[in-house]
Formats: sequence, structure tokens, C-alpha cells
Amino acid sequence: MDDYGPIYIPKAGATTLNLDNLPFYKRIITAFEGNTLAVRDGKILINGQRQTPILSSRTTTG
Repeated sequence: MDDYGPIYIPKAGATTLNLDNLPFYKRIITAFEGNTLAVRDGKILINGQRQTPILSSRTTTG
């Protein structure tokens, strides 16, 4: 992959983590931040805690 495109690394609370974008953030959450990650019944759990959607303040164009 030579041209994967820009990946936005959000500050805390700046993006909505969902099942669509989870593959992009999975390694960051687990390997770099040292958290556990699971999906159960369509809900994302980090360290056993359900993640509440947070609306993004960042807009994307393109």
C-alpha cells in the first residue's frame, strides 16, 4: 500500500468510533494504547466498557 491516504488520529472525544471505522483504529486502541477491544451484540467495548457514540466536530471533504 503506497497511497493509503491520510488517517485522522483524533484527540480524545473528537470522533465517533463505530463498526465501520473500527478497523482503522483497532491497532491504535490495542497495541499502542494497551487497551482490550471487543465487539458484542454490535456494541464496541474498550476495557469492558461500552463506548458511547460521540459526535465528531471534524468535517471531511472529498
